[in-house]
Amino acid sequence: MGEAAANAMTDVAVLRTMAGQGIRFLPLKPRSKSPIEKGWPAKRYPPSAIKEAVRRGCNIGVNIRQSGLLVVDADPRNGGEASLAKLAQDFTLPETPMVWSGRGDGGHHIYWRAPVGIHLPTKVGAYPGIDFKSSGQVVAPGSIHPDTGKPYVVDAWFDFSITIAEAPADLVASLGTQMIAKPPSVAAASIGNETLAELLSVLNPCDYAGTGPRDWLALMMACHDATAGAGVEEFIEWCAGDPEYATEHHMQMNRRRWASVTAAANFDIGSPSPRPRCSGRWPRLAMRA
Repeated sequence: MGEAAANAMTDVAVLRTMAGQGIRFLPLKPRSKSPIEKGWPAKRYPPSAIKEAVRRGCNIGVNIRQSGLLVVDADPRNGGEASLAKLAQDFTLPETPMVWSGRGDGGHHIYWRAPVGIHLPTKVGAYPGIDFKSSGQVVAPGSIHPDTGKPYVVDAWFDFSITIAEAPADLVASLGTQMIAKPPSVAAASIGNETLAELLSVLNPCDYAGTGPRDWLALMMACHDATAGAGVEEFIEWCAGDPEYATEHHMQMNRRRWASVTAAANFDIGSPSPRPRCSGRWPRLAMRA
């Protein structure tokens, strides 16, 4: 897809070009891949906050789900280069922006638009060394790799002046996708997904790690009830704000737990019943008469 080359624009200008395609960012620790704040998956950072983070020398990440992206993360250390060649043989890959890792070994991120309304697995056995990321975050261009001290750079030919392409439909179909569907027995939602994300952002997922499953389960059921089952990705991303539970394994487990909830549970997220002992705060997501 071309050789790595530094973009002539300043870091902020590159981010501004990316933002023009709907990409949303988050601040990372300086020379790190780790977010500064817990609960970042649900938080929306204004451009002023990102510009200030750049000024302070912070790395910047791309919030993949908020940006509506599918990012192909190819790691040549684990066979990603050969797998990407196989991917290009198996499917017609459209021209789309690409970012080279600051690790300097040929690793890179390919940006596609994610299909709406489906789950995508992160790893596929036929393509070792490639992660298909439709949630979480990746490091943005201009940020510094923690091991090499070198920047992530936009490809010289496939930069963000190119419109981000839709993920190839035949590739998406081959990944073993799972449709997100509202259970027919669930009543209408009382809040939208974006509202759920905003309200969850006031809770720290790490607070739930040492309290046992009861508080977390009550919160999940309440969120499920308030959104009529549609807020699964917002809840999963909130959970991933605790690094211990940000793995693909835990995310899939939590999706299965969410899918097991039925309307019979009838938890009210605005009621005092499932109040978490650990935080002392409870977002009133749904007000019931």
